[in-house]
Amino acid sequence: VRSPLAAIRGATALLDTHFDSIAKERRDELLGVLSTSTARLSAIFEDFLLLSRMDAGKLALRLENVDPILVVEESVANMQSQHPDREFRTLYLAPVPRVYADEGRVVQVLANMLSNAAKYSSPKSVIVVEIKPYDDRVAFAVKNEGPGVPEGERHKLFTRFGRVGGDSDSSIGLGLYICSELVSLMGGTIGYESEPRKVTAFWFALPRASD
Repeated sequence: VRSPLAAIRGATALLDTHFDSIAKERRDELLGVLSTSTARLSAIFEDFLLLSRMDAGKLALRLENVDPILVVEESVANMQSQHPDREFRTLYLAPVPRVYADEGRVVQVLANMLSNAAKYSSPKSVIVVEIKPYDDRVAFAVKNEGPGVPEGERHKLFTRFGRVGGDSDSSIGLGLYICSELVSLMGGTIGYESEPRKVTAFWFALPRASD
């Protein structure tokens, strides 16, 4: 919380005291800092509110039959708009059965995994989302090429405030923990596979919907 607050305080102070003397380019830069930091602060509070609801057992899920392909393609399109310089690819063999889940929470889990992939992968590599049915489940996997998860820090994944060494100050280490809890509440499983400097895949599997 201190990091975005400090950025907001600093940018506001500069604009308040030196607005007329600051070049337009610099003003635009400071306004951008305000916008980004405010959004980041809002996301942090949303994570804490969601966490408190989960701890209190008061998080209500809207479970229904969800089309995995539609959810993935919409999530990828949204992430592509945020990262126009990156290439995203969706892989699946139709037909893919529907899953029984909360669509909004599936989108939230995908958004987190896609954002992490864009953040930690090699800039020119392709980020792939694969959908694959098996047994009574449907698996979603987000794969990227990059440095991978350091061997000595893998135990931090899916834990509260589990920040891996390469995380910037903007990370509070709740994203994957919340994903893990949401997937569990929907009756699914979550995990990862990481081969350093090659391929890292974060995946989750959800129950198939009844016919």
